[in-house]
Amino acid sequence: MTGYADNFWEIRVVKWVDVNVSVESNKLLESIMKSNWQAQLFLFSLAFLFVGQNALVSRELEKHFKDVASVKIKTVSGDCIVSKNDENEVAVIVTYDYEDGEFEPRLEQRGRRLFLRERFASGSSSGRIVWRVRVPEGTDIEFSTSSGDLEVTGLASDLTAGTSSGNIELTDMNGKIKLGTASGDIRAKGVTGELDFGTASGNIVVVGASGRLKIGTASGRTTARNVEGRMQFGAASGDISIVRASGDFKVGAASGDIDADEITISDASEFDAASGDIELKLGKSPDHDLKVAAASGDVLLDFNNQSIRGRIVVTARARGDRIQSPFEFDDTVYFEERGQDYVTKIARKGSGPKIELRSDSGKAVIMSK
Repeated sequence: MTGYADNFWEIRVVKWVDVNVSVESNKLLESIMKSNWQAQLFLFSLAFLFVGQNALVSRELEKHFKDVASVKIKTVSGDCIVSKNDENEVAVIVTYDYEDGEFEPRLEQRGRRLFLRERFASGSSSGRIVWRVRVPEGTDIEFSTSSGDLEVTGLASDLTAGTSSGNIELTDMNGKIKLGTASGDIRAKGVTGELDFGTASGNIVVVGASGRLKIGTASGRTTARNVEGRMQFGAASGDISIVRASGDFKVGAASGDIDADEITISDASEFDAASGDIELKLGKSPDHDLKVAAASGDVLLDFNNQSIRGRIVVTARARGDRIQSPFEFDDTVYFEERGQDYVTKIARKGSGPKIELRSDSGKAVIMSK
């Protein structure tokens, strides 16, 4: 069922023109048109030429496909909107406003796989393309584009998507989801499953997610709110912000800051920064081991009025008052490392996990409120 027959095409053509003429121009036109009929004919021809050059042609193609297990969408600049179809079929509507011969949408079914792609004529052209694809739940989606955006809503399906400069937005999705962009942003809300998001220079925002979450950026900023599960965050030069999260964490930033607020640790976790600061505010006193370390930044662990339990180990440079806490330590150990003098202070607060703080060149601070 390849579907290139002419009788499947449903094309609607819409033309419109928006002409604004000033009051002064109207007066001048009235004067000229009253003067001679040649001027009237000239102006009529000019208006006709203007209409022909500025009319916008909109075309729409709609097709339906049965027995489809996966859809592969490849666009150059076209945007794509994917949503749930309650019917047991894939419905595709592509809208575009290119002139005849400049662009052709390609829709082809091979077995249980559906391929959607864009074909352009040689030479430069401009216009807009929007693919609207409705699929039954469980249909695998694969999407790639150069500059188009992707929007997916209300699906329980596996999704793999990559863009060069386009943005990706997900809402209410469940499945195995892998997203990647070069300079585009990623936004996800209400997503669950196995989630893997990455950008080179784009930002990532995740609100309301659960499952296994892996996020990485080269120079973009990462923001995650109301998330739970097994989480891994990494950034080369971008900042990481995590708010109201529970689970086990592995968070690392090379030259960015890490700001984590209302965090509940459900398994052994680590927060590391090479040259950035770390501020970690707990939502609950940890029951599992926790390590917070910065090479050249400050480290702050706020227990947020929660009980302080376990073996607390804090390390910083020996010079200056770099270790601060609301309690006294039981032991103090001095040592040399890489030509620098360091001090480690240890406190035992009943039974509980091991909590380690370290700053190689900054402050290591513990707060209780």
